[in-house]
Amino acid sequence: MRSDVVQVLYTAVVLGSTYALMASGLTLIWGGLRFLNLAYGAVFSVGAFAAYWAVASWGLPPLAALPVGFFASAALGAIIHLGIFRPLLKRPDGETSTLVAGLGIALFVQAALVIRFSPRERSLPPLVHGSFDIPGGVVASASAALIVVSAAITLTILSIFLTRSQYGVGIRALANNRNGAELLGIDTGRLVLLVMVLGSGLAGLAGVLLSSFYFVSIAAGFTALVKGLIVTITGGLGNLRGTLIAAYLVGFVESSVSLWLGVRWSLPVLFAGVLILLVVRPRGIAGRISFEGGR
Repeated sequence: MRSDVVQVLYTAVVLGSTYALMASGLTLIWGGLRFLNLAYGAVFSVGAFAAYWAVASWGLPPLAALPVGFFASAALGAIIHLGIFRPLLKRPDGETSTLVAGLGIALFVQAALVIRFSPRERSLPPLVHGSFDIPGGVVASASAALIVVSAAITLTILSIFLTRSQYGVGIRALANNRNGAELLGIDTGRLVLLVMVLGSGLAGLAGVLLSSFYFVSIAAGFTALVKGLIVTITGGLGNLRGTLIAAYLVGFVESSVSLWLGVRWSLPVLFAGVLILLVVRPRGIAGRISFEGGR
């Protein structure tokens, strides 16, 4: 197999695994709260910078950055929801208010990160060291392998949690019919908070993994939000299985375009693909808004 094809597939799997984590969190939040969280990119950035700060200032081992990023973003997600989103969602114009509030939160967090860390990019030490050869003459880094493995383990645990645990069944009931879930005696307020915490934590985890592979950048939060929206819209808003398929599809398109046309063409091609998909199939690949995989 040609080395450029192997390189494309290798990069697609790495990017797709990261996008799957990012977009799964966004999908969870959409499914549970029924609104687009425009503060999601800021949560992504906070997870990445919290991990960098913990490793650089506290001297923690690089692998400790993973739980630090997860819990920092999860905590921020809980604070945002309890302090801002939950009160706004009770208003008649809740959907519009949360969109504006999410944008405001993103700008505030970005400004705070600029003040604290300055605009320059930061380098997070590799979580693991080493490399290995794969067929086609391509050298794969151990950090890339960790991204793929971490995403697979995390998403498997998430799937088991949503399908087999009591809270997971409650979240699926909440996603399908909130009023019906409340009639069954389910504490939807607690579940909504749990969804926000889990979704934000996934964003932080993705931020740490991607930053270890590339670098920590304040602008990365905006890029993460854009890529997350592209993936969730392509897969079908609220559909977890469709999100996973779309994540690797987007990763493949981006890696292919970057290699053969140049990096600057990746976003335009992705946006063009999303526009065409919305015309042909408005509900995305999987269609129905559900955690059931489009059934």
